[in-house]
Parts: sequence; structure tokens; C-alpha cells
Amino acid sequence: SLNEGVNLTTMLAMRVGVPTIGFRNPDVKEIINDGVSGLLVPYKDEVGLADGIIRLSKDTDLQQRLSDAARTTVQQYHNLAETVENYKKLYHAIVPSAKQDM
Repeated sequence: SLNEGVNLTTMLAMRVGVPTIGFRNPDVKEIINDGVSGLLVPYKDEVGLADGIIRLSKDTDLQQRLSDAARTTVQQYHNLAETVENYKKLYHAIVPSAKQDM
């Protein structure tokens, strides 16, 4: 999606090692390091996106490098259990009367 922040679908794809291409915007740049954990193309540049897809389809070494780095990136920086705990802390800060055993 062009309007979504850090795209959950992108994160899940990276988590299982799918080489990923995204449009360059501040939110996507938080998870995809261009040329390291995926490829970034200019925002709304459909030709650039197509070029990235073609580049990936022809370069199996690049596919593997991006896949490995993507998996590592998501595991290190986007841990689901940690995210859940952070949301719980935020919720309890906003609603202090909520049960703490949630």
C-alpha cells in the first residue's frame, strides 16, 4: 500500500525470507535497508519497481543475500513478543485501571 506505514505484509514476507522491494518512504526505510535487506525504489515509480523485480528475478545471489538479511532484520528489530509487551505497557499507561494480568 502506498499509504500504509510499516507494512505488516512486508514484515511477514521478510520474516520468512522473501526478497522484498518497496517504495522509498520514511516508514518503509525503517525496515528495508536498500540493497541489504531489500530493494527500495522511488515513491510511486512503477518503472523502478518493475526494474527491481527484473533485477531480482535474474540474480539468485542477490535474492539469497536479501533473503538472509531480511530474516535477520525482522528477527532482531521487530520481535513480536516485544511488540506485544510494548502495546500492553502503553495500554496500561492509558487505562491504568485495566487488569495487569492481560
